[in-house]
Amino acid sequence: MVTVLLVSNPKTSLDTRDTPSADQKVESGPMKVLLFTHYRGGSSFFGETFNQNPSVFYLYEPDIFLGRLGIDIDKDGLPGKEKFTKVLNEYVSCDLHRVQATTLARLQIYLKTRLGGPEFVKCVETARKSKNVRPVVAKCVTEFENQCKKSRIRVIKIIRFDAELIELLMRSDPSWHVIHLLRDPRGILNSRSHIHHFKTENIPHVANSICQFMLNRIESLEQLKVQNPLYSLHEVTYEDIARDPIGQTSRVYEAIGLDRVPVQVKTWLSKMTQADPNARRTNIYQPSPKDSVANSYKWNKSISDSNLMEINHVCGELFAKTGYPLYKPSK
Repeated sequence: MVTVLLVSNPKTSLDTRDTPSADQKVESGPMKVLLFTHYRGGSSFFGETFNQNPSVFYLYEPDIFLGRLGIDIDKDGLPGKEKFTKVLNEYVSCDLHRVQATTLARLQIYLKTRLGGPEFVKCVETARKSKNVRPVVAKCVTEFENQCKKSRIRVIKIIRFDAELIELLMRSDPSWHVIHLLRDPRGILNSRSHIHHFKTENIPHVANSICQFMLNRIESLEQLKVQNPLYSLHEVTYEDIARDPIGQTSRVYEAIGLDRVPVQVKTWLSKMTQADPNARRTNIYQPSPKDSVANSYKWNKSISDSNLMEINHVCGELFAKTGYPLYKPSK
């Protein structure tokens, strides 16, 4: 079986060889998928292509609450990443008791997870009003775990780690499917600016940091793929999904061995990608209906010509690597 190339530009694909045959790599039990991307890289939108699938149990950025799990990546370094790898494997095994129920509830409220999420949030809210909170909340978690166990596809999205975590995860369990979502760094920068309000003179410096991190991650993943060709590592760009939402989602599904994209996902994609590009969003952390193509290139109008020319310089190596075009000012 030939691996599906997930991006229009072959330079950005990690998969250029045939995938292993069934007798080389056997996947038993539920499918485990990790969505791996950058902060403000379009991951909330991309994640919904799985969350809207009624067969998927989806966990949103559990790395947000690492402190509550007793994990400090910055302080612990590699041991911290090893601990988090263990946590990720526990999550896809539906062992959710390590996380405080109130933390899980916050995640579900934040994301509005389809499978089991609303029921779990309601259960926790009710439990907090009872006299014996802990045993009732524990029951809520157990019921939430049962929803997880019913699912045949379990998906987790993370944004805060480098490729070293992916290597640790794949070594711990090679049956994981990892999908790396790329986005034009100028789009990432523009999206972050709505939250952090960078000073104009700092934009090239921030862009340089983004591009260097992205370049290091891409090169590390490429090396990992070469060293371990049986690993299911894939790459897709936010811009390609914006251009052809249903077509690209279908290719992503096919590449990791999923059935056709369900109608619920197609309906959601049609609704969310065919709207006024200037429509105001109610929550900057969640997807809102927009013209997806126009939205993916808003940076062209939001960042000044002088800064875009400077970004050409500081991000030139990444642009050459990925095929993203240099900015050319209009005459």
